[in-house]
Amino acid sequence: MLFVIFGLVQGGLLRKAPAGADPTCKTGIVSTDMFSCCPESCGACDDKHPQCQHEDVADLKQGGCCPTPVKEGPRSCDVTSPPCALGAEYRNPPSLDSLKTTGRHAGTDCNEAIPTTDAVQFLATAFVKFEGKSVSTVNSNCGTYGTAELAAAACSSMDDCMGFQVSKSSGTPDCLHMASEELEELSDDTSNDLYLKRETSAGDLFSFVGMTYGACSATCGGGTQTATLSCKATSGVDAKLGMCSLQVAMNEDAEPATSIACNVAPCPSSLLHKDAHVEKKNLTLAEAEKEFESLVVTAKAGKRTKH
Repeated sequence: MLFVIFGLVQGGLLRKAPAGADPTCKTGIVSTDMFSCCPESCGACDDKHPQCQHEDVADLKQGGCCPTPVKEGPRSCDVTSPPCALGAEYRNPPSLDSLKTTGRHAGTDCNEAIPTTDAVQFLATAFVKFEGKSVSTVNSNCGTYGTAELAAAACSSMDDCMGFQVSKSSGTPDCLHMASEELEELSDDTSNDLYLKRETSAGDLFSFVGMTYGACSATCGGGTQTATLSCKATSGVDAKLGMCSLQVAMNEDAEPATSIACNVAPCPSSLLHKDAHVEKKNLTLAEAEKEFESLVVTAKAGKRTKH
């Protein structure tokens, strides 16, 4: 469910809308991308809804809980009730300043300014702003949302959305950034600012989880153990690694080491012969002979010396 439902367009959409219309999905459930309005009886507006798992959902009455066919269907919320497609005005609400007109006060506000103020606060607390930065990821819904607050509301409800760009000149958001299985590095961008998601609308934060290191690559003389990074939400749900990029962007030392040293004790002199060299490093005989000829190791007083 979205954190905030934005107010009507100033001037009164409801006064101009036909009877039965629902341009702000007041009687339904908004999809996470803010394009579809499903009937409240669905319980969710999600393509993962059990009803949407069947192939015969082309009929809107039957597939009304599935945002994709609703968005692509003929029903517009500007003229009818859910299921229906939300208009562009829903994703481009009036600015906070435009709501501060002469004569407007709590008695006639119609709940427009309050949700807008809440949205500003949510953007400031749920996202971290990096001025003059960008990331290279798969993009989604480019140019869809009229304000950074709306982009934040949409991104917060998408599992794999890690943030979005906002133009420095116009202040409007561009694309939503979708996380991958890689940590994203920030790069300089003189035209845009970057917002990275700190928490979801449900209050979930993201962090690296404990890693299990594999076996040591050597039994003595120094080897390495490696592990794979993982990211998880505080709810316990696994997340794509890119969702933990914020931690590294704020502190590069936050990234756990994926490779550590192991079995660093010197090898006994009995193991310092060609055949043991082959076994210890898993080399072919030819590779071992070449390395052994260039590096002769002698064990003395618990140390190894090269000569």
